[in-house]
Amino acid sequence: MQHKAYHTGEPVPNKPMIMREFVEMQHARKVAKVTFADLQGNPKTLDEYKGRVVLLNLWASWCPPCLREMPALAKLRSKLQGSSIQIVPLSIDEDPAAV
Repeated sequence: MQHKAYHTGEPVPNKPMIMREFVEMQHARKVAKVTFADLQGNPKTLDEYKGRVVLLNLWASWCPPCLREMPALAKLRSKLQGSSIQIVPLSIDEDPAAV
């Protein structure tokens, strides 16, 4: 990552409001053990992805920006298949039928 515009952990000047609290992590952090269900209703945990970089995408069926980004994430997921990077979409919908 030689072409970064800033050094890890330093504030980025003139960044948009939504990025003001962004800090790039130097090391992975532990995440609490959370169980969620896959589309077939099988229980899953993030432990299944240990040793891989995980992009956990929280989304909801009632969220228009979430739905707009889904095709791009699906394309990226296909492109990264077999790599050490795993994209995990996790719906926060309360009704599984909405997913």
